[in-house]
Amino acid sequence: MKLQKSFEYELLVSTIKYQRQNEGMLEGTKLLMMAPSNKQLSLCIKLKQFFLQAARKAGDSKAETTSTPSNSTEDSKIDGEAIMLMLTMSDINVGELIDCFKQLLFSGICFVDGKEPFVAFHYEQMDMRDTEILLGEYIKHFLLPSQMK
Repeated sequence: MKLQKSFEYELLVSTIKYQRQNEGMLEGTKLLMMAPSNKQLSLCIKLKQFFLQAARKAGDSKAETTSTPSNSTEDSKIDGEAIMLMLTMSDINVGELIDCFKQLLFSGICFVDGKEPFVAFHYEQMDMRDTEILLGEYIKHFLLPSQMK
C-alpha cells in the first residue's frame, strides 16, 4: 500500500482571504494538506489516540447492537464527515481534539491554494463545518492508512 504525500481539500463553506506580493488580496478556496513528518509526530499520535479511542467505543457499541457483521460496501466507505461524526458521538474531549488539529495546521502541513502557509488569520476565517470535515479527511488520508498496513 502506497501512502499519500498530500491531498487537496476544497472548502465547502469558507473562503480564505490572503495577500500575496504583486497580486493583491486573493480568496482561497482550497487547502493543500501535506503528510506529517517527524516534526508533527507528537500531534499526530494524539490525533490517532483520539480516533482509536472513539473507534474502539463505536466498535463495542456496534457489537452490542448487532449479532451479524455487515459486509456491505456502503459500510466500508469512510469519509471525513463520518469520521468526525464518530469522534463527536464518542466520549473523547472534542475540544482537545480540535485544539490539537489546529496546532497541526499551523505546523507547516497546510497551504491555502497550495502556496500560502496556513496561519491563525486563515483559521479564524474558516467555517467550523469546513474545519470538522478537514480534520476527518486528514485522519482518513494520513493517520488511518498507517494503522491499516
